[in-house]
Amino acid sequence: MNQLELPSGWKLVRMLGRSPMSEVFLVEDPDGESRALKLLRPSVASDPRILERWRREAQLLAEISHPNLVRSHGTMKVANRPGLLLDYIEGPTLRDRLRVGKLEWEQVARIGVQVARALEKLHRHGAIHRDVKPHNIILHPRRGAVLADLGLVRREDDPELTRQGAALGSPAYMSPEQAFNPSETGPEADVFSLAATLHHALSGKPPFLGKGIGEVIHRVLHEDPEPLPEGVPELLVQVLGVGMAKDPEARYQRAFDFRQDLGRILTGGSPRLLTRQRRRRRMRLIGAVVGILVLIPGVVLLSRALKSGWPPADSSVESISANSNQVSSTDSVVTMNAEAAAGVPEFTKWLVPFEARVNADLGTGELSSAMAVVEELGMVALPPLVAEAFELQRRSAHTRLLELVTSRFEQLSRRAEELMASERQRYLLTGETGTVRRITTGAHLNT
Repeated sequence: MNQLELPSGWKLVRMLGRSPMSEVFLVEDPDGESRALKLLRPSVASDPRILERWRREAQLLAEISHPNLVRSHGTMKVANRPGLLLDYIEGPTLRDRLRVGKLEWEQVARIGVQVARALEKLHRHGAIHRDVKPHNIILHPRRGAVLADLGLVRREDDPELTRQGAALGSPAYMSPEQAFNPSETGPEADVFSLAATLHHALSGKPPFLGKGIGEVIHRVLHEDPEPLPEGVPELLVQVLGVGMAKDPEARYQRAFDFRQDLGRILTGGSPRLLTRQRRRRRMRLIGAVVGILVLIPGVVLLSRALKSGWPPADSSVESISANSNQVSSTDSVVTMNAEAAAGVPEFTKWLVPFEARVNADLGTGELSSAMAVVEELGMVALPPLVAEAFELQRRSAHTRLLELVTSRFEQLSRRAEELMASERQRYLLTGETGTVRRITTGAHLNT
């Protein structure tokens, strides 16, 4: 370490840690600010694939900023070794903390909420972390849980980096699909790893144990995790069970949904357990429910609500404004924000017609039409001269608009279910059994 020569004005303080690919040092910049310097080891600094992953981590950290993600302060080369300058975050890793003992369930749920926020940010930028585990979560006294080490991040535009490699990640926290084919992982894989990490924090040991990597992976693929200790609330057990479902279709589709349910448990509510399967059923339910409501006076209430702009945008979900390019304080604007449009100023103009059509359809309650516009945005040919530059921005905008319209579908579904229950009760009271029979049959078919 003493032979490490930093640029003039920089001071080496001490080594913080090391891994098979890198070493991390505590350094001070010329202004006296503490930074973590992450350097590739000399033995791997010339490997093209590792260098590409390193470049990708540096690029991603430069593009995004979030309180629950480690921040980048640029790059530095030391003795021909590529380096990243990162936040120096004072605090133990979750792994260090778990050496003392397991955590109380409220603290675990709060850590889950904070890390899920970081994953949401990554996923909105088309990136998958792929190595969420206690080792990579730092517990800061003010910022809370901070997700670090983006060295295995895969972006939508670079899947080739993993197709010839091993199942990158840590086996005890790895999703089944990542263990089987690491090039096909999506946001659901990160949800699994976070749920597995929270499972460890509650029980004091990894969810899948074995004598070697092969046995651990076998259990990840085919067996249930180790049971959680008594005292963990049943609702939290359910949420983690959905988060660690073997089938991605039966798992939370988004870190957002996982975070929402953890938050509901913390505030005394009940989780919605909104998986990809349940989301599709809810969307199908809307058409059936609206058809049923045509048979009863409650359709008048629903029609008036839609014409008046109901359902309102959920404050926890992204909202759209064709005239705004600014990120809201909740970091949840669905229109093309300044960060996403950086370097591609013409993209915002290209996107405006799609946004305007979605806005108009949502304003009149034409949710199916709004969804069709979103699908068109995802498939329409991009302008030839800027297609490559626009592609990442298009994916980001498509994801945000899809989440908004899907949220409206879900709100409408809940409202329709409430109206059905209300009308059913009214008809039971008035004795109009024929209508009741039709309503309850429709409801039964769609539960």
